[in-house]
Amino acid sequence: MGDDEPAEYVPLSGLYAGADDDARAAVECRDDVDRPRSPATTESWLIALLPAGALVADVVVLSAVGGVLAILAVVAVTVGATVLAVEFARGDQTRLAELGHAARSQPYLAVLPVVYLFARGHHAYTQTFEGMRVAWASLVVVIVVCYAAAVVIPAMSTIGELLRQSREYYSG
Repeated sequence: MGDDEPAEYVPLSGLYAGADDDARAAVECRDDVDRPRSPATTESWLIALLPAGALVADVVVLSAVGGVLAILAVVAVTVGATVLAVEFARGDQTRLAELGHAARSQPYLAVLPVVYLFARGHHAYTQTFEGMRVAWASLVVVIVVCYAAAVVIPAMSTIGELLRQSREYYSG
């Protein structure tokens, strides 16, 4: 190696396999790490969709029953949905433990399903960079349910009453 010989250029990508392909190198590195699997569970999706089911049950109960009994029935549906959410959360926590997730949230947070799913999503995201999809879907479901309960259902009820009154007016 004298001064008159040119130095050989070796590109950085040639020093180790996969250096030129970051995605392949990342996958090769991750294969050796024992990490939790995807946090997607059936129970979490059931918790996310439970407010919509409760709204449908409330509408059915309110259309079938009237008066004080309707209020008691709506309270019963709400309590039943809350108990179901907590039970689904317990099953979800068991399933997450089976999938290898160490940090899990408390099932009692499912009294407010969106809070539980965001806490669950945060813990899962710190381990696998996944898990927030169901939390965001739950937030969208809650917004749609609140809008339907506050605007759509009363508007449909009012329109139905106006149509009944106009039918009575023109027929009699």
